[in-house]
This record gives sequence, C-alpha cells and structure tokens, in this order.
Amino acid sequence: MQERGPPPNGTYCQRSRLDFTVRVLQEALRLCPPGPTGTRMATRDVEVAGYRVKAGTMLAFGRMAVQTDPTLWDDPLRFDPDRFSPERDQGRDRWQYVPFGGGPRSCIGDHFAMLEATLALATIVRRVEIESKSADFPLAVPFTMVAAAPIIAKVRLRH
Repeated sequence: MQERGPPPNGTYCQRSRLDFTVRVLQEALRLCPPGPTGTRMATRDVEVAGYRVKAGTMLAFGRMAVQTDPTLWDDPLRFDPDRFSPERDQGRDRWQYVPFGGGPRSCIGDHFAMLEATLALATIVRRVEIESKSADFPLAVPFTMVAAAPIIAKVRLRH
C-alpha cells in the first residue's frame, strides 16, 4: 500500500489523505457495484435505439453494463484505480460511474458508505496482507452483488 503513514483515526480529514485507497474502492465499485441494476421512470415520451418509450414507463438499466462498457472505459475489465486519478477523471460523464445510483434518487448513504469503507480498507491493509488463492472471482446477483462461491484467501499479519 502506498499510503502507510500513521493509522487512520476515523476522521473525515484522515479519509481525505487516503486518495489511493479511495480510488481502489471506486474501481472496485465500478467493477462490482453493490446494486448492479437500477430503475427510472421515463418523464416524457422518448425513442431509445429505435424503441418508443412512453412517459410513465418504468425502465431498468444495468450499472455493470455501463460501468464496463468498452466505448466508455479503456480496457474496462482490468482493475485500474488510477482511472479515478484527478487527471484521468476530467471530462468523464457523471452517468458513466453510478455505483450508488445518481440524481435525486441516489443512495442516501453513499458518502457514509465510502467513508466507512475507506477507513476500514486502510486499517485492514495496514495490519494484514491478503493474497487471493484463486484467479477466478465468480459473481452472483440475487439482489445485491455478492460472491457466487467462497473466496479463499491467505491473511498474514504485517510486521
């Protein structure tokens, strides 16, 4: 981990110093969003890819499909936290990365979730090394994204 400095004390100020950790989480959420699909209601009649959609129609969209679309992301299935570096984040459409949804109906807890996840990840990787024992990572989507099978890993305390 690049940011080994003093352990996080759980404050927002500490979280703001964990830029790389935040980018790791953003990239993980891009590839495996907690809610891989979302819904929206059409507010007006519109045509999409040759299909007429009437106002009031409920539409489903795939966050995973958008967040791994090769027309929107270079090498979309590769894990690359630097996609979210300030330099590469410029000009990205706000709707191409929506792990917590977007607009007025986005997840109300997204900022809290990111704060907690950032501090948890920073604390965990500071104390232990985690090595995956398998290159495979099967996914299942019952309602939220979960592993389809146990993920076997070796955890060692850091010295």
